[in-house]
Amino acid sequence: MKNFTITTLLISFLMITLISCEKDEGICPSTEKQIQGQWEFEKVTFQKNLTLSFDNITDDYKGISIEFLDDNSFTQTNSILGQNSKGNWNISGDYMHYGESGQYIEKLECSSIETSNGELNDFEWNNLNVTKKKITCSNQTDGGYYRYTLVKL
Repeated sequence: MKNFTITTLLISFLMITLISCEKDEGICPSTEKQIQGQWEFEKVTFQKNLTLSFDNITDDYKGISIEFLDDNSFTQTNSILGQNSKGNWNISGDYMHYGESGQYIEKLECSSIETSNGELNDFEWNNLNVTKKKITCSNQTDGGYYRYTLVKL
């Protein structure tokens, strides 16, 4: 039983070491690779300031897809309104300390131009978590707090 416990601990340590990011190396290389592709909003919620509940506003994001390319450009398409935006994206992060422990937190920053009217748009998603099939993130504005879940198409 003792050998099983030691073996389990050793395997767990090796797995964490192999898949985690070093705080000095910047973003996890896999995040930039995994975000590449076309995504659509699966769920969006909004919590108005000074309230306790989140409102489901996913319908406001229907028909919107975002394609992140490997050259750090992206295209956002709203198929319902017939609008397209093109721009650039960047992932950065910080190591946040919590007492004696910490966590590496990534964020996505995007800047785009609406192709039909030349309008500039910037957005930032915090607490970025990207897997092969899902993105989760959040955004704080003056009006409240947004939580996003996107799925890969």
